[in-house]
Amino acid sequence: MSIRKIAGLLGYSPAAISKEIRRNSNKNGIYDARAAQRRADWRAAKDKNANKRTPFLLTYVQEKLRAYWSPEQISGRLKQEFGDDPERNISFKSIYRWIVKDSQKSEKRRPLMGYIRYLRHKRAGKRLTHGKEISKPQLPSITSRPVDDCHGHWECDLVHGKNGSGFILTAVERKSGFLMATCCARRTSQDVSAALKELFSCVPKRFFKSITYDQGKEFFNYQQIDEYFGTASYFCHAGCPGERGLNEQTNGLLRQFFPRFRSFKGLERSEIERAVALINHRPRKKFSYKTTVEKMKEDGVFFVSTFV
Repeated sequence: MSIRKIAGLLGYSPAAISKEIRRNSNKNGIYDARAAQRRADWRAAKDKNANKRTPFLLTYVQEKLRAYWSPEQISGRLKQEFGDDPERNISFKSIYRWIVKDSQKSEKRRPLMGYIRYLRHKRAGKRLTHGKEISKPQLPSITSRPVDDCHGHWECDLVHGKNGSGFILTAVERKSGFLMATCCARRTSQDVSAALKELFSCVPKRFFKSITYDQGKEFFNYQQIDEYFGTASYFCHAGCPGERGLNEQTNGLLRQFFPRFRSFKGLERSEIERAVALINHRPRKKFSYKTTVEKMKEDGVFFVSTFV
């Protein structure tokens, strides 16, 4: 019997019948009504549970969103803390649906949309100029960096404020993802060196073995840092930010608090410390949804810092 005839007998459109057959046929293209009904019942039960909002879940999700956790981090952490308890678990897709639906229905809950990190457009590469080239000193290459299978190896970069209004110096520990950051007024090697000394003053020597930079001239005073801390410096290849992939990704997290259009003039250090502490206390998927701070403690590495 044709789809059109079946549609006429059942009182549905041919398109609806065709969709039902496509959706519930097995991998061989065979449609079984009883199997289709079982699938429909299963989907209905799943949707019902996914949309179940317990007071605990509502409070937990809203609290963590305001701490700038992503829906996936919230969902993963719930499972890590409460196992398979259905009253205390929710998928990250359901959290996204909550946020979107609530923002459409309630002005009060619309601000929750502001805590979600959206995908950003890839930045265009820098244009080549024909101006005078800056001569660069011979820099220790990242290819000489030993395999860093232990704590104490860092990546460093500058986050720029609008129109050069200031900078944030960031340093990320490669094994744990632990982030430190501080203000830097100017993009000079002297200012950056002073900021680095301030930043790493609380870090024990055993936890500061190497640091990797890009080839920005603000980092060319690296030998002073090496001598001061007894560490080793390495530089990525020109135009290869992916060689400091963790640092680049973490700078993106920091941009949620300090967007590109914001001026850093008058930026308070306490504001940076608050943002960094929130990032360090987010659960990480690669650590089975433990936070960076929890991972460091678990590995027996901890020190007094304003970033925890």
